[in-house]
Amino acid sequence: MNSPLIQSLINRIQDRFSQAKQTAQNAEEVVQELPEVTRTQLLQRLNQLPPPKPHLEAVKQRCVEAIAHWQSSLEAENSLVILTEPVLPLYDILADALLPLESETCHIQQPLASYRRPIDPEKIPSSLRAVLESVEVAIPHAETHTPAMPEELENRRQVIVIPALEQCFLRCIGGWKSVEELQKQVVQYPSCFWIIGCSSWSWAFLERVCQISAYLEQVFPLPKLAAEELRDWLEPLVKEAIFIGDLIGDLQNDTSSQELSAAEAEAGDRRSYWSALASLSEGRSAIAAQLWLHSLGIQAVNLPEEDTTSLAPEDLSLTLRKPVLPPLPPLSPTDRYLLQSLLIHSSLSEAHLTLSLGESDTQVRSRLQILQRAGVVLQKQDHMTLNPAHLPRLEAIYKVGFSDPRGGE
Repeated sequence: MNSPLIQSLINRIQDRFSQAKQTAQNAEEVVQELPEVTRTQLLQRLNQLPPPKPHLEAVKQRCVEAIAHWQSSLEAENSLVILTEPVLPLYDILADALLPLESETCHIQQPLASYRRPIDPEKIPSSLRAVLESVEVAIPHAETHTPAMPEELENRRQVIVIPALEQCFLRCIGGWKSVEELQKQVVQYPSCFWIIGCSSWSWAFLERVCQISAYLEQVFPLPKLAAEELRDWLEPLVKEAIFIGDLIGDLQNDTSSQELSAAEAEAGDRRSYWSALASLSEGRSAIAAQLWLHSLGIQAVNLPEEDTTSLAPEDLSLTLRKPVLPPLPPLSPTDRYLLQSLLIHSSLSEAHLTLSLGESDTQVRSRLQILQRAGVVLQKQDHMTLNPAHLPRLEAIYKVGFSDPRGGE
């Protein structure tokens, strides 16, 4: 039996916990979702954000080092693969990071910046070959070209950028012949340096089917962002945000929180928020951006009349709630295979999804509509892509590898 003193302490702790929990619940109850107009404007601003500076600096530094080594050593690798998550296109990062490198001794070309995979997978190799052969002084026809002597280091000026290797093949029978040809070109033409962007899932798939790392050995994973770096990148999008919700409960569970000033308490909220965002997203910017957007709300008392007041983000008093990963809906075996294809390719047209899955058009279309309504799949023009906010939970499902979720390989 507990002594009266111990029981009194237990009661006080329980009361404090209940009060903190009630405070957090009350804060959440008065917070509503953003008006759709406001959310749309914020999404547009997210899409227009420049790449995070740490990404640009890391890619630029690694490319400078790799190119300089290639231009000065006969034994240097003539390629650099930059790996990232499936939901983060590298186009802007590579374009911005490589722009300062253009000079008399380094000629950078991006022939595949607007490349679109042909509908017929059998035509992917020829379409890639045609694009690459059109590059200025770059890749002559194989039957007429004699590779430059490796001793001619002064000729090593040409840098070719492939921003999305996952768009240069299709997971289907014979669909990655184009990658096998590309591997051979990289080896055959040491007078060109290749910078290749690729999603980590695409790289793992290609490693399994054609041992791509045996040809492209130099790999650089895009670094993760720390909490402070995510804050510096995202915080300027809104003028000011109040930090309430579960974070209030977290603070009040600490007995010292009552002694904090309002400014100190808010500073603690901010640190807790950005740390939680970095942890949930694992420092991956595209995921963090979506979780940040979904964590934004507005207190009911601050919700204006839509027909009389501006709904622009800068005109509203917004609230940041504790970031959370959205739940996944129940997934059928076909859903899992469809989503796995999007993980590998980052984005696919409906026609290419149908080819990759080997299902009927009707079956693929119906599953896509269900996944779109659930917010797992997004449509961008005529291509389907994954909602970045769902990537962590999807990765947990497929962590065992690339076997067919419906059975077989």
